[in-house]
Amino acid sequence: MKISRILSALVLAAAVVVGIVFHSQGGLPLDPTALRERIAEFGWVAPFGFVAIAALRPVFALPSAVIMTAGGLAFGVAGGTLLSSLGFSLGAVLAFGLARGLGKDAVQRRMGDRLARADAFLSRRGPQWLAAYTALPVSVLTPVHAGAGLSSMPFVGFALWVSLGLIPRAALYSYFGDSFTRGRAAIVAAGVVLTVVAVVAIFVLRRMLASGDSSADPAHEASQPPSTASEADESRESSGSSESNSARSSDSDR
Repeated sequence: MKISRILSALVLAAAVVVGIVFHSQGGLPLDPTALRERIAEFGWVAPFGFVAIAALRPVFALPSAVIMTAGGLAFGVAGGTLLSSLGFSLGAVLAFGLARGLGKDAVQRRMGDRLARADAFLSRRGPQWLAAYTALPVSVLTPVHAGAGLSSMPFVGFALWVSLGLIPRAALYSYFGDSFTRGRAAIVAAGVVLTVVAVVAIFVLRRMLASGDSSADPAHEASQPPSTASEADESRESSGSSESNSARSSDSDR
């Protein structure tokens, strides 16, 4: 067994243990306001604690919207955007690295052809597509980032583009969280903005996932008929053969 696979397995096991112990002690609240109060208990290390919570979010089973909104509540729009982007970037890199370290073999046995299709899908679109996907406030993060680790996507490109994609997502939720400190009118305005962006994001996400699915599916490509160009060549060859046969027949008649 490779050292990278052993280290990844140990890190994953440690994260699971941390999650179990933390949840046995009450875990973290799902309410952004209560989470903000819990973060404030950290005192001067609160920013570091928040980044750690954001990075280990899957272990704590907390939605990204809750954490980013709490970041806006606790640190304002600018601070919440910066710390959420940093924490979630670390979490994305961790998911990517663990998946790549564990390797495709174990996952391939469980997923079969689905892994090949996911690899083709992500490799074809590249890290820029993943950045746009990550920026949408309704997209699922951890499974997709881990899936990128199992694909042929380069690590540096993944880390750079996903980090950029997290900035607008964090800014939106931080703006919404910060509105709770500025009165009812600000809350309503931020809620309207968040709702409109989320509705638009749903349609954009559906288009992103639906566009070109068949072209990224190797099984689908293998089952397709020959290209139009090949058919045209065969048609011309068939026509030329027919004309040649007709000419020979006419010569013999004469």
